Amino acid sequence: MLTSPTNAPPPYQYRCVDKSWLTGVLAAAVVPQIERRLPLGMPANLITLLSSVCLGVMVLLQWLAPDWRAALPTGIGLLVAYTLLDMVDGQRARRLGTSSPLGEYLDHTLDIFNAAVVVTVVFLVRPSGSPVALAWLLAAMGLAFAAALVEQRVGGVLRLGAIGPVEALLLVGCYLASRLVPGSDAWWEQAAIGSWSRFEVAAAVAGAGIAFAATASVWRLRQVPWQLAMFAAGSLVFLALLHEGAGTWGMLLALVFWSADFGGRVIYSHLRHEPLPRPDAVGLGLALVLLGLALAGVRLSWLEFAPAAWLAGRFAWHVAVTIRGYRQYWAWWHRPARKDIAGDSLAPP
Repeated sequence: MLTSPTNAPPPYQYRCVDKSWLTGVLAAAVVPQIERRLPLGMPANLITLLSSVCLGVMVLLQWLAPDWRAALPTGIGLLVAYTLLDMVDGQRARRLGTSSPLGEYLDHTLDIFNAAVVVTVVFLVRPSGSPVALAWLLAAMGLAFAAALVEQRVGGVLRLGAIGPVEALLLVGCYLASRLVPGSDAWWEQAAIGSWSRFEVAAAVAGAGIAFAATASVWRLRQVPWQLAMFAAGSLVFLALLHEGAGTWGMLLALVFWSADFGGRVIYSHLRHEPLPRPDAVGLGLALVLLGLALAGVRLSWLEFAPAAWLAGRFAWHVAVTIRGYRQYWAWWHRPARKDIAGDSLAPP
Protein backbone atom coordinates (compact mmCIF):
# COMPACT_ATOMS: atom_id res chain seq x y z
CA MET A 1 0.00 0.00 0.00
CA LEU A 2 1.36 3.43 -0.97
CA THR A 3 1.18 5.82 1.95
CA SER A 4 1.36 9.57 1.65
CA PRO A 5 4.91 10.93 1.93
CA THR A 6 3.52 13.85 3.91
CA ASN A 7 3.15 11.71 7.04
CA ALA A 8 6.30 12.45 9.07
CA PRO A 9 8.97 11.34 6.55
CA PRO A 10 12.19 10.04 8.08
CA PRO A 11 15.24 12.32 7.90
CA TYR A 12 16.71 12.13 4.39
CA GLN A 13 20.29 11.02 3.81
CA TYR A 14 21.68 9.74 0.51
CA ARG A 15 24.34 7.06 0.88
CA CYS A 16 26.19 5.62 -2.11
CA VAL A 17 29.44 3.67 -2.49
CA ASP A 18 30.69 4.00 -6.06
CA LYS A 19 33.94 2.14 -6.86
CA SER A 20 34.09 3.37 -10.45
CA TRP A 21 37.45 4.97 -11.28
CA LEU A 22 36.02 6.75 -14.33
CA THR A 23 33.18 8.25 -12.30
CA GLY A 24 35.72 9.60 -9.82
CA VAL A 25 37.80 11.22 -12.56
CA LEU A 26 34.79 12.86 -14.22
CA ALA A 27 33.35 13.98 -10.88
CA ALA A 28 36.61 15.65 -9.93
CA ALA A 29 37.77 17.17 -13.23
CA VAL A 30 34.82 17.62 -15.59
CA VAL A 31 31.48 17.69 -13.80
CA PRO A 32 32.21 20.69 -11.51
CA GLN A 33 33.25 22.77 -14.54
CA ILE A 34 29.98 22.01 -16.33
CA GLU A 35 27.88 22.57 -13.22
CA ARG A 36 29.35 26.02 -12.61
CA ARG A 37 28.55 27.05 -16.18
CA LEU A 38 24.85 26.24 -15.88
CA PRO A 39 22.51 28.97 -14.64
CA LEU A 40 22.65 29.05 -10.86
CA GLY A 41 18.87 29.12 -10.70
CA MET A 42 18.51 25.78 -12.50
CA PRO A 43 17.58 23.22 -9.81
CA ALA A 44 19.02 19.70 -9.71
CA ASN A 45 15.68 18.03 -10.49
CA LEU A 46 15.35 20.06 -13.68
CA ILE A 47 18.85 18.97 -14.73
CA THR A 48 17.78 15.36 -14.12
CA LEU A 49 14.83 15.79 -16.47
CA LEU A 50 17.02 17.56 -19.04
CA SER A 51 19.43 14.63 -19.10
CA SER A 52 16.57 12.24 -19.83
CA VAL A 53 15.29 14.52 -22.60
CA CYS A 54 18.70 14.15 -24.28
CA LEU A 55 18.21 10.39 -24.48
CA GLY A 56 14.62 10.74 -25.64
CA VAL A 57 15.71 12.97 -28.53
CA MET A 58 18.52 10.52 -29.29
CA VAL A 59 16.23 7.53 -29.74
CA LEU A 60 13.74 9.56 -31.80
CA LEU A 61 16.53 10.69 -34.12
CA GLN A 62 17.76 7.17 -34.67
CA TRP A 63 14.26 5.81 -35.14
CA LEU A 64 12.82 8.49 -37.43
CA ALA A 65 15.86 9.67 -39.40
CA PRO A 66 15.81 8.51 -43.06
CA ASP A 67 19.53 7.70 -42.69
CA TRP A 68 20.36 6.50 -39.19
CA ARG A 69 24.08 6.75 -39.88
CA ALA A 70 23.81 10.46 -40.71
CA ALA A 71 22.02 11.06 -37.40
CA LEU A 72 24.52 9.01 -35.39
CA PRO A 73 27.05 11.80 -34.59
CA THR A 74 24.25 13.88 -33.08
CA GLY A 75 23.06 10.81 -31.19
CA ILE A 76 26.53 10.21 -29.75
CA GLY A 77 26.70 13.86 -28.67
CA LEU A 78 23.35 13.51 -26.90
CA LEU A 79 24.61 10.35 -25.18
CA VAL A 80 27.65 12.23 -23.88
CA ALA A 81 25.40 15.09 -22.72
CA TYR A 82 23.16 12.63 -20.87
CA THR A 83 26.14 10.95 -19.17
CA LEU A 84 27.55 14.23 -17.89
CA LEU A 85 24.23 15.83 -16.93
CA ASP A 86 23.31 12.68 -15.01
CA MET A 87 26.30 13.46 -12.79
CA VAL A 88 25.86 17.22 -12.80
CA ASP A 89 22.45 17.02 -11.11
CA GLY A 90 23.97 15.48 -7.99
CA GLN A 91 26.77 18.03 -8.00
CA ARG A 92 24.24 20.87 -8.21
CA ALA A 93 22.15 19.41 -5.37
CA ARG A 94 25.19 19.10 -3.11
CA ARG A 95 26.48 22.54 -4.00
CA LEU A 96 23.19 24.26 -3.19
CA GLY A 97 22.26 21.95 -0.34
CA THR A 98 19.06 20.82 -2.10
CA SER A 99 19.51 17.04 -2.03
CA SER A 100 16.07 15.53 -1.46
CA PRO A 101 14.15 12.25 -1.54
CA LEU A 102 12.31 13.50 -4.62
CA GLY A 103 15.62 14.00 -6.41
CA GLU A 104 16.77 10.48 -5.56
CA TYR A 105 13.42 9.02 -6.63
CA LEU A 106 13.41 10.82 -9.98
CA ASP A 107 17.07 10.13 -10.70
CA HIS A 108 17.02 6.39 -10.02
CA THR A 109 13.58 5.77 -11.51
CA LEU A 110 14.52 7.55 -14.72
CA ASP A 111 17.75 5.56 -14.82
CA ILE A 112 15.69 2.41 -15.42
CA PHE A 113 14.05 3.98 -18.47
CA ASN A 114 17.26 5.54 -19.70
CA ALA A 115 19.12 2.24 -19.62
CA ALA A 116 16.37 0.72 -21.77
CA VAL A 117 16.64 3.65 -24.20
CA VAL A 118 20.40 3.23 -24.58
CA VAL A 119 20.16 -0.50 -25.28
CA THR A 120 17.31 0.05 -27.74
CA VAL A 121 19.42 2.56 -29.69
CA VAL A 122 22.23 -0.01 -29.90
CA PHE A 123 19.83 -2.41 -31.61
CA LEU A 124 18.29 0.29 -33.80
CA VAL A 125 21.64 0.92 -35.49
CA ARG A 126 22.04 -2.78 -36.22
CA PRO A 127 19.84 -3.66 -39.23
CA SER A 128 19.59 -7.34 -38.26
CA GLY A 129 19.26 -6.81 -34.53
CA SER A 130 17.27 -9.54 -32.83
CA PRO A 131 14.27 -8.40 -30.74
CA VAL A 132 14.68 -11.53 -28.60
CA ALA A 133 18.28 -10.57 -27.75
CA LEU A 134 17.11 -7.04 -26.96
CA ALA A 135 14.41 -8.43 -24.66
CA TRP A 136 16.91 -10.60 -22.80
CA LEU A 137 19.23 -7.63 -22.27
CA LEU A 138 16.32 -5.49 -21.03
CA ALA A 139 15.33 -8.27 -18.63
CA ALA A 140 18.92 -8.61 -17.37
CA MET A 141 19.20 -4.85 -16.80
CA GLY A 142 15.87 -4.81 -15.01
CA LEU A 143 17.08 -7.56 -12.69
CA ALA A 144 20.37 -5.75 -12.02
CA PHE A 145 18.52 -2.54 -11.15
CA ALA A 146 16.06 -4.44 -8.95
CA ALA A 147 18.82 -6.30 -7.10
CA ALA A 148 20.81 -3.10 -6.47
CA LEU A 149 17.73 -1.23 -5.24
CA VAL A 150 16.65 -4.12 -3.02
CA GLU A 151 20.16 -4.19 -1.56
CA GLN A 152 19.89 -0.45 -0.92
CA ARG A 153 16.53 -0.93 0.79
CA VAL A 154 17.88 -3.68 3.04
CA GLY A 155 21.31 -2.20 3.78
CA GLY A 156 20.60 1.52 3.38
CA VAL A 157 23.47 2.03 0.89
CA LEU A 158 23.47 1.99 -2.91
CA ARG A 159 26.56 0.10 -4.05
CA LEU A 160 28.02 0.43 -7.55
CA GLY A 161 30.92 -1.70 -8.78
CA ALA A 162 34.22 -0.80 -10.42
CA ILE A 163 32.57 -1.24 -13.81
CA GLY A 164 29.35 0.68 -13.45
CA PRO A 165 26.89 2.79 -15.44
CA VAL A 166 29.46 5.34 -16.66
CA GLU A 167 31.75 2.61 -18.02
CA ALA A 168 28.77 0.96 -19.71
CA LEU A 169 27.81 4.24 -21.39
CA LEU A 170 31.40 4.72 -22.54
CA LEU A 171 31.37 1.28 -24.19
CA VAL A 172 28.05 2.05 -25.86
CA GLY A 173 29.45 5.33 -27.17
CA CYS A 174 32.49 3.54 -28.58
CA TYR A 175 30.27 0.97 -30.28
CA LEU A 176 28.06 3.67 -31.83
CA ALA A 177 31.14 5.56 -33.02
CA SER A 178 32.46 2.38 -34.66
CA ARG A 179 29.31 2.21 -36.79
CA LEU A 180 30.44 5.41 -38.50
CA VAL A 181 33.47 3.62 -39.96
CA PRO A 182 32.93 2.39 -43.54
CA GLY A 183 32.59 -1.37 -43.63
CA SER A 184 31.73 -1.64 -39.94
CA ASP A 185 28.38 -3.33 -40.66
CA ALA A 186 30.09 -6.28 -42.31
CA TRP A 187 32.75 -6.44 -39.58
CA TRP A 188 30.23 -6.60 -36.73
CA GLU A 189 28.22 -9.28 -38.55
CA GLN A 190 31.19 -11.58 -39.20
CA ALA A 191 31.21 -14.86 -37.30
CA ALA A 192 33.36 -14.74 -34.18
CA ILE A 193 32.49 -17.85 -32.14
CA GLY A 194 30.74 -20.58 -34.08
CA SER A 195 27.69 -19.06 -35.72
CA TRP A 196 27.67 -16.11 -33.34
CA SER A 197 28.56 -12.77 -34.92
CA ARG A 198 30.86 -10.27 -33.27
CA PHE A 199 27.83 -8.20 -32.32
CA GLU A 200 26.11 -11.19 -30.69
CA VAL A 201 29.26 -12.06 -28.76
CA ALA A 202 29.55 -8.45 -27.55
CA ALA A 203 25.88 -8.48 -26.52
CA ALA A 204 26.39 -11.77 -24.66
CA VAL A 205 29.41 -10.37 -22.82
CA ALA A 206 27.38 -7.29 -21.87
CA GLY A 207 24.57 -9.53 -20.62
CA ALA A 208 27.04 -11.57 -18.57
CA GLY A 209 28.42 -8.38 -17.01
CA ILE A 210 24.93 -7.21 -16.11
CA ALA A 211 24.11 -10.61 -14.63
CA PHE A 212 27.31 -10.46 -12.59
CA ALA A 213 26.26 -7.08 -11.15
CA ALA A 214 22.90 -8.56 -10.09
CA THR A 215 24.64 -11.60 -8.59
CA ALA A 216 27.03 -9.36 -6.63
CA SER A 217 24.09 -7.53 -5.06
CA VAL A 218 22.44 -10.81 -4.06
CA TRP A 219 25.75 -12.14 -2.71
CA ARG A 220 26.15 -9.12 -0.45
CA LEU A 221 22.57 -9.57 0.74
CA ARG A 222 23.32 -13.19 1.66
CA GLN A 223 19.73 -13.98 0.72
CA VAL A 224 17.24 -13.82 -2.14
CA PRO A 225 14.17 -11.90 -0.93
CA TRP A 226 11.03 -13.49 -2.27
CA GLN A 227 10.03 -10.18 -3.84
CA LEU A 228 13.20 -10.20 -5.95
CA ALA A 229 12.64 -13.86 -6.89
CA MET A 230 9.06 -13.03 -7.94
CA PHE A 231 10.35 -10.15 -10.07
CA ALA A 232 12.86 -12.40 -11.83
CA ALA A 233 10.17 -15.03 -12.45
CA GLY A 234 7.87 -12.38 -13.91
CA SER A 235 10.60 -11.25 -16.31
CA LEU A 236 10.94 -14.85 -17.51
CA VAL A 237 7.19 -14.99 -18.17
CA PHE A 238 7.40 -11.94 -20.45
CA LEU A 239 10.39 -13.49 -22.25
CA ALA A 240 8.45 -16.76 -22.69
CA LEU A 241 5.58 -14.79 -24.22
CA LEU A 242 7.96 -13.27 -26.75
CA HIS A 243 9.32 -16.72 -27.60
CA GLU A 244 5.76 -17.97 -28.11
CA GLY A 245 5.10 -15.35 -30.78
CA ALA A 246 3.68 -12.42 -28.84
CA GLY A 247 4.26 -9.01 -30.43
CA THR A 248 7.74 -7.58 -29.99
CA TRP A 249 6.82 -4.07 -28.89
CA GLY A 250 4.12 -5.25 -26.51
CA MET A 251 6.57 -7.45 -24.63
CA LEU A 252 9.46 -4.97 -24.74
CA LEU A 253 7.25 -2.26 -23.25
CA ALA A 254 5.94 -4.71 -20.66
CA LEU A 255 9.51 -5.57 -19.59
CA VAL A 256 10.43 -1.90 -19.26
CA PHE A 257 7.37 -0.99 -17.19
CA TRP A 258 7.62 -4.21 -15.15
CA SER A 259 11.11 -3.06 -14.11
CA ALA A 260 10.17 0.61 -13.68
CA ASP A 261 7.11 -0.12 -11.55
CA PHE A 262 8.90 -2.47 -9.18
CA GLY A 263 12.08 -0.39 -9.07
CA GLY A 264 10.18 2.81 -8.38
CA ARG A 265 8.27 1.28 -5.50
CA VAL A 266 11.45 -0.23 -4.03
CA ILE A 267 13.04 3.26 -4.10
CA TYR A 268 9.93 4.64 -2.41
CA SER A 269 10.06 1.98 0.30
CA HIS A 270 13.71 2.87 0.91
CA LEU A 271 12.92 6.58 1.23
CA ARG A 272 9.98 5.91 3.54
CA HIS A 273 11.65 3.09 5.54
CA GLU A 274 8.72 0.85 4.63
CA PRO A 275 8.69 -2.93 4.03
CA LEU A 276 10.02 -4.15 0.71
CA PRO A 277 7.12 -4.16 -1.82
CA ARG A 278 6.20 -7.08 -4.02
CA PRO A 279 6.02 -6.90 -7.81
CA ASP A 280 2.64 -6.13 -9.33
CA ALA A 281 0.47 -9.26 -9.19
CA VAL A 282 -2.09 -8.01 -11.73
CA GLY A 283 0.51 -7.39 -14.43
CA LEU A 284 2.06 -10.78 -13.79
CA GLY A 285 -1.37 -12.41 -13.80
CA LEU A 286 -2.22 -10.87 -17.17
CA ALA A 287 1.08 -12.13 -18.58
CA LEU A 288 0.39 -15.67 -17.32
CA VAL A 289 -3.08 -15.65 -18.89
CA LEU A 290 -1.63 -14.49 -22.20
CA LEU A 291 1.07 -17.15 -22.01
CA GLY A 292 -1.59 -19.80 -21.51
CA LEU A 293 -3.53 -18.51 -24.51
CA ALA A 294 -0.39 -18.42 -26.64
CA LEU A 295 0.49 -22.00 -25.71
CA ALA A 296 -3.07 -23.01 -26.66
CA GLY A 297 -2.56 -21.50 -30.10
CA VAL A 298 -4.79 -18.44 -29.61
CA ARG A 299 -3.76 -15.36 -31.58
CA LEU A 300 -3.23 -12.58 -29.05
CA SER A 301 -3.49 -9.59 -31.40
CA TRP A 302 -4.03 -6.36 -29.38
CA LEU A 303 -4.27 -8.34 -26.12
CA GLU A 304 -0.48 -8.56 -26.07
CA PHE A 305 -0.39 -4.89 -24.99
CA ALA A 306 -2.62 -5.50 -21.96
CA PRO A 307 0.22 -6.12 -19.44
CA ALA A 308 2.22 -3.12 -20.71
CA ALA A 309 -0.84 -0.85 -20.57
CA TRP A 310 -1.69 -1.93 -17.03
CA LEU A 311 1.89 -1.60 -15.78
CA ALA A 312 2.33 1.79 -17.47
CA GLY A 313 -0.85 3.09 -15.85
CA ARG A 314 0.11 1.77 -12.44
CA PHE A 315 3.60 3.22 -12.76
CA ALA A 316 2.27 6.63 -13.85
CA TRP A 317 -0.11 6.68 -10.86
CA HIS A 318 2.71 5.82 -8.47
CA VAL A 319 4.96 8.53 -9.89
CA ALA A 320 2.16 11.12 -9.69
CA VAL A 321 1.39 10.27 -6.06
CA THR A 322 5.06 10.33 -5.10
CA ILE A 323 5.74 13.69 -6.77
CA ARG A 324 2.60 15.13 -5.17
CA GLY A 325 3.68 13.92 -1.75
CA TYR A 326 7.17 15.34 -2.16
CA ARG A 327 6.07 18.49 -3.98
CA GLN A 328 7.72 20.69 -1.37
CA TYR A 329 11.07 19.63 -2.89
CA TRP A 330 10.15 20.59 -6.45
CA ALA A 331 10.99 23.98 -7.99
CA TRP A 332 11.08 25.02 -11.62
CA TRP A 333 13.72 27.60 -10.75
CA HIS A 334 15.94 28.09 -7.73
CA ARG A 335 16.30 31.54 -6.20
CA PRO A 336 19.71 31.46 -4.52
CA ALA A 337 20.36 33.55 -1.46
CA ARG A 338 23.02 36.24 -1.69
CA LYS A 339 25.59 34.01 0.02
CA ASP A 340 24.97 31.32 -2.62
CA ILE A 341 26.43 33.57 -5.30
CA ALA A 342 29.67 34.16 -3.48
CA GLY A 343 31.53 31.44 -5.37
CA ASP A 344 33.63 29.72 -2.74
CA SER A 345 30.67 29.28 -0.40
CA LEU A 346 29.23 26.88 -2.98
CA ALA A 347 32.23 24.60 -3.17
CA PRO A 348 31.26 20.90 -3.07
CA PRO A 349 31.59 19.28 0.35
